[in-house]
Amino acid sequence: MTDKLGRWKAFLGRVIASCWLLSCPRGAAQVTELDGVTYLIADSAGALISYAVPVAQPAFANPYLAFDIGFASNEMLTPAVFPDSLTLTLQNTPQTATSILLTTDVSGTLWSPGGEGTTGISMEDMRHEAAAWPGDAAEFSFSEAHQVAARIPLELLASPMSLYVDLFDNQNTIRSTAWIRGVTVLPGRPVQISGAVSYYAGGASISGVTVALSGDGEKSLSTPVDGRFQFITGASGTYSITPSRTSDTTPNRGVTTLDISLIRRHILGTGLFN
Repeated sequence: MTDKLGRWKAFLGRVIASCWLLSCPRGAAQVTELDGVTYLIADSAGALISYAVPVAQPAFANPYLAFDIGFASNEMLTPAVFPDSLTLTLQNTPQTATSILLTTDVSGTLWSPGGEGTTGISMEDMRHEAAAWPGDAAEFSFSEAHQVAARIPLELLASPMSLYVDLFDNQNTIRSTAWIRGVTVLPGRPVQISGAVSYYAGGASISGVTVALSGDGEKSLSTPVDGRFQFITGASGTYSITPSRTSDTTPNRGVTTLDISLIRRHILGTGLFN
């Protein structure tokens, strides 16, 4: 990780200072929207794919910026070669203050790595959990997905902001992809709502279940192999969790013959649900 930090600082001086800060051209064809997810896909059209998400000036104190982010690649680490990478930066409208939230490549993720001229975010003010990949990541040898909540530094709060999602492509024959979804501003320190979806009989986990969070915050995800779900959301408010599944071989929406038997017993009063 120390080696990665050194490469990252070199990248800041060589690429971001010379390209991002000077407003590199953006390839619209490299950015696509699907089911509430924004994908950035490297296609050899340029070394940097940049996507900006506008963030309104918060109307409350102690705001946190929350979002889901992912990066995937088939690259291998090669000495003296900077790999494809993803960087997230938050910048105010006058462009006088910038915070680096994270940078990711095939060696892993650095959280709030900092850099000359940037406003750092302490790890106490950065929360991140694993997130489900929106679709199939099996085609990639490396993939990471995170739910992130970071406290917005005071230096950035005096104006609207932009969250920049920058996918760097080193222009070799191997392409990488990144995605972002659910960018929201939370009023205060976030909390985690989590659980698992499993069968009533045997307790085996269920994958492919859509779990929707509604109420004072709205998000949704599909459960992975272990059936677990988790949401990062505001500390105050009322929320509901609704699971649903429509991918069964037969269209029974997850209801089994055992479920039907248990329902009948409950109706007849011979075996009530706990």
